Amino acid sequence: MVLCVERYSNNLGDAKKVGIKKGVVTGFSTGFMYFSMYGMYGLTFWYGTNEVLKGNIKVGDMITTFFNILLAAFGIGSVGYTMYVMSVCKNNS
Repeated sequence: MVLCVERYSNNLGDAKKVGIKKGVVTGFSTGFMYFSMYGMYGLTFWYGTNEVLKGNIKVGDMITTFFNILLAAFGIGSVGYTMYVMSVCKNNS
């Protein structure tokens, strides 16, 4: 019984290291996704408002551009998980 507990404790240490690394990568990916998403919101509205005030574009064009950038940011943000799954599949084959 004591041998099983020691083996279990050793394996927990390895799992903890892997869990911490996975948490850092997941946190970075999520942070990057939200940073890019909110950054695009701010940039789009700032630039779009300037262009609307100058008379270069209409408000509808600005909103259309905003939603296109929003969809692109979600797409870029979701690539991280897909890459993770592909690397796990590659490592298991």
